[in-house]
Amino acid sequence: MTRRHLRLEAEIELAETAEAKLAMAIAGGVFGGLMAVYIFITAPGVEQGSELVRKGSIYSFLMWFGIDSSASVASGNPQNVIPNIVFLVLYLAPLLLVKRTD
Repeated sequence: MTRRHLRLEAEIELAETAEAKLAMAIAGGVFGGLMAVYIFITAPGVEQGSELVRKGSIYSFLMWFGIDSSASVASGNPQNVIPNIVFLVLYLAPLLLVKRTD
C-alpha cells in the first residue's frame, strides 16, 4: 500500500466517527436552513425590491463566511475555506447582480 492510500483510508475512518457524523449533521442543518432563508425570505424580498432584505442577506452570508472560514483555519482545517468561497460566490452573485430600481 502507498502512503497516499493509507492516508485516504485513515480519512475515511475519521469520517465514520461519532464526532464526524455530528459535524456533518450540524453542517447539513446549517446549509438547509440557509437555503430555506434564501428561497423563502431573500428571493421574494429581493423580487419585491426590498433593499433591506438584499443588504441584510449579503451581510448574513459574509458573516457566515467569516466565522466558518476563521474557525476552519483555527481548527487546523484551512482546506474548508475553498468550498466556503465557492458557496459564498454562489450565494452572493444573484444578490450583487440584482438590478436595483432606485
